[in-house]
Amino acid sequence: MYHLSHVAAFVEVIETGNFRAASRRLQISQPTVSNSVRRLEDILGVQLVDRGNDRCVPTRHGAIFLPFAKSLLTVSARAFDRLHMEQIQLGASSNIGIYLMPEHLKRLHGAKGRSANLVIASNLEILEKLQRKEVDLAFMEWWDGRNGYEASLWRTEKLILIVSPDHRWASKGSIYSSELFTESLIGGERGTGTGTILRRAFGQKADQLSISHTTGSTEGVKRAVRAGLGVSLVMKSTVLDELASGQLCEVSIKGVDLEKPILAVHPVKMEDGSPEAETLSILLNAKTVPVLCQQAARPAEAAN
Repeated sequence: MYHLSHVAAFVEVIETGNFRAASRRLQISQPTVSNSVRRLEDILGVQLVDRGNDRCVPTRHGAIFLPFAKSLLTVSARAFDRLHMEQIQLGASSNIGIYLMPEHLKRLHGAKGRSANLVIASNLEILEKLQRKEVDLAFMEWWDGRNGYEASLWRTEKLILIVSPDHRWASKGSIYSSELFTESLIGGERGTGTGTILRRAFGQKADQLSISHTTGSTEGVKRAVRAGLGVSLVMKSTVLDELASGQLCEVSIKGVDLEKPILAVHPVKMEDGSPEAETLSILLNAKTVPVLCQQAARPAEAAN
């Protein structure tokens, strides 16, 4: 069986590009690094490193093993930290991590001295980190019910239609839902569950909404809308500054209220009094800010 020291040597060789640099970073001798990588290859039965004259690169098998190797090292370090520091690692999808979590991190740091780090990534990446034990709790815009975990409703966010101040709808303040199908929508990050919410509101007709292009992020959406490239549906909490400054305008859709559930995903079994259980309790019982809607919502059925 291989040791974590073997795995660490392999990762450093790939990241630094050669055995000498890896030995300096690990603060061990170069022969020890070479022996560790060779031992790992012998145990796994495959060559992991292509030892070139100029640079070491992963072989096909090495490229496959590399993310697993990094995950092993991350989980090991996290296990050590938890045993000695009881530090919680929170994962949050992009919009949640950027726009919602900061105020709650401050609340956590003031509660029983609880310390928490925050990892921000896409919904799918956070889900994968949760399953690899790289984060303890995940805050997401959808959940697919994977075994061993469950989702609790943390809060409900209002989705609003935003337009540029020069858009013809800006002065109207509201539109009929039928008008939404005449305008090009700008999409943000994929896999946020917004598509599912639209299908609940408009049924199969939601598939007729025209998506002109996708920017990949809410910040990209805001800039595109401000530039007059189209309109978009976003969580209201992500555009509070722009609405207050007049850079963007909110337009209501008559007879339609769009809300997105924000979910806290956690292990089904948690010990009472454990850092995970205490942190989850603090966050679930936290007061919401006034811009949020309080109507209960079910978890999104899919990622889009």
